[in-house]
Amino acid sequence: MGQIVFQATLGGQTALVGQNTASSYSLTLPLATDTLVGKATTDTLTNKTLTSPTITGGTSTATQNLANVTGTLAVGNGGTGATTLTGYVYGNGTGAMTASTTIPTSSLSGTINLATQVTGTLPVGNGGTGLSNLTSGYIPYGNGTSAFGSIANFTYDGSKLTITQNSEAIRLNGSAAYIQWRNAASTVQFGYIQHNGTDFYLVNAQNGSIPFYTNNTEAMRIDSSGNVGIGTSSPSFSLQVQKSGDSRIAIVSTSGSNTAVTQYSTNNGSTYWYNYYNGSSFIFQDNALERMRIDSSGNLGVGTTSPAALLDVWGSGKSILVGGTASNNIPAQLSTALYLSGAYDASNKRSYRMYVDGNGALNFDTTGSYAYANLPSSGTYANKMTLDTSGNLLVGQTSSGLQNSLSYALQTDGNFRISHTSGTASGSSYASFGYGAGTAIGSITQNGSTGVLYNLTSDYRLKNNPTALTGASEFIMALQPKTWDWWDGSGKGVGFIAHEFMEVAKYSGNGTKDEVDAEGKPKYQSIQPSSSEVMANLVALVQEQQVIIEQLKAKVGI
Repeated sequence: MGQIVFQATLGGQTALVGQNTASSYSLTLPLATDTLVGKATTDTLTNKTLTSPTITGGTSTATQNLANVTGTLAVGNGGTGATTLTGYVYGNGTGAMTASTTIPTSSLSGTINLATQVTGTLPVGNGGTGLSNLTSGYIPYGNGTSAFGSIANFTYDGSKLTITQNSEAIRLNGSAAYIQWRNAASTVQFGYIQHNGTDFYLVNAQNGSIPFYTNNTEAMRIDSSGNVGIGTSSPSFSLQVQKSGDSRIAIVSTSGSNTAVTQYSTNNGSTYWYNYYNGSSFIFQDNALERMRIDSSGNLGVGTTSPAALLDVWGSGKSILVGGTASNNIPAQLSTALYLSGAYDASNKRSYRMYVDGNGALNFDTTGSYAYANLPSSGTYANKMTLDTSGNLLVGQTSSGLQNSLSYALQTDGNFRISHTSGTASGSSYASFGYGAGTAIGSITQNGSTGVLYNLTSDYRLKNNPTALTGASEFIMALQPKTWDWWDGSGKGVGFIAHEFMEVAKYSGNGTKDEVDAEGKPKYQSIQPSSSEVMANLVALVQEQQVIIEQLKAKVGI
């Protein structure tokens, strides 16, 4: 390889003609500031290599193939100043650009057209989605990577939001405003929540219950029959409230001028309890008609709107029926079905109670007397019967003893006193005895103003074939009058022995000799020596004796 060195001392041009060979030649310009100047027209360098050249002049329209140019073109000459670049390229104030996978915020300025100036995808970490496109209707979601995820289980078609997974689904429908649960194939509706602008719906579309939980424990349930259970998961009634301790239902009006109402309705009417505010009455109504009330004083009124006592019952028919049946019979075992008691009146030392005991007996207890009165047409209650504190039963009178009234007293001293009013006609009855319906067989009647008569019915119209009595002497003589000592030591007795007397006077006694009851106790006989049978025989005997006496008197001339 040859070398040509030349230097011009004066200005001008030097022509250099090389050898026409394939050898390589180097043209060395010794001074760094030397300039290689071409001719005024077009200069062509063919198959030449310029090492680190500095090119000046020329026009911007010149286009050259730089494939054979080596080295780097500085930023100031329109290059990058770098041999290779990876990532984002930006200026750094030197002759060579800097390449990086991130762009420092200090290097960002101006406006970037994202549609035309940015390619590729922006990751989630840089505020993008990491996606180049989204499937129609799919909703992107974070999945822990640099790009959002999207699946067919989470979609929105412009009218409804649908979430599906396995065998259940949630659908949010904007037009109908509801959340719906369906199976994965969307062929079976499980239930939905909906609001139509007025009403809110919580719907179980299947044959099951709707349970409500608090603190992970069931508090209430509506079953498939519509029964509501509070404290129970299996209600048997329309509303069933159940609790292991006290179970209460409170209906409270917080305003003093409003009412608290519990109402029960049926197809043919309404039954409800109604409580007025501010100390008024608690009212029970049926079919819009009042049936009972408890007033502000605690008085209970049935059939009346103004009860005057703790229990005030009014009615056109039966007012109170205790322990009764459809036929108004009282069952044999009443136990304590009725118990009424009054508070003790300390000032007057009085109290009372009425109850049915375990034997079915109706008991009346009081510290005073019992009185029965009725209300006649005059409108004034009149006393008709009194049981006083001594146990005397007084009918038509209010005190024991004989009274100037049509009355009687059954007294504890053993007397049964019957009184007539002064001026009562003789023959007026004190007591009557009957047999069957309407047949009188005896009586006790007033005799003037000083006596009474004990009467047996003896009207001839009750007797057939009356004839004269015979055998009176034999009857009287067959009687066996006797005397004895009473077995209890009460003294001597005079009269007849019952079975001996009844062997003669068959119609003047009662009972059978040596008779006993089912327990082996004696059933004593009784007789009536002054019966009409005995008296008739005595009269007949006296008459017979009188005939004899008259005959004897005639014989002796008396």
